Amino acid sequence: MSRQKKDQAYYDLTGKPSEFARDYSAPSTGLRGTPSIPTHVKSDPVARSAWRKIVRDLDEQGKLVRADASMIELYACVYSRHRAALDHIRKHGAFEVGLDGCSKESAASRLASKLSTQLRGLVHALAVAPTSRERVKPAKANPDDVPVMPGSIQDLMNREAAGEFNEPEQTDAANEPEQIDTEAIFNE
Repeated sequence: MSRQKKDQAYYDLTGKPSEFARDYSAPSTGLRGTPSIPTHVKSDPVARSAWRKIVRDLDEQGKLVRADASMIELYACVYSRHRAALDHIRKHGAFEVGLDGCSKESAASRLASKLSTQLRGLVHALAVAPTSRERVKPAKANPDDVPVMPGSIQDLMNREAAGEFNEPEQTDAANEPEQIDTEAIFNE
């Protein structure tokens, strides 16, 4: 059986930090949501620079959370392998001669092609590509900022709250309703 959560009053009285203290709507300050860099990524200079760049980009967008650590790690490792494959292609060429004497695509070239496809998918999954940022829906407008349509219920409620429907006090006798003598009517 799970333990019941204590309400905010308990934490206020005891001075202990609250379970409710974390503000999930606050943008990332950089350190709180920054995942730590794994040691194998730290040891590879290309992967380390890719890690830092993607973390910086996500933090600037306010989308960095620790839960993205494995996805960022995968991106950094794939990026490092892609760069190594491209370096190999620069040194040895994109094509090699097979046993039959025909030219064919090298293994490094095929690997670079596959890794570039994976990188493209990871970039879109992390929402750092310009096209993936465009697809993110903007936040909904604050209902208080939306103009109220004249004659709507909200407009009537606002006008009533402003006192537009309160009847003004009548001061002059000309505007007072005529007094009817009810005794005279019943006695007739």
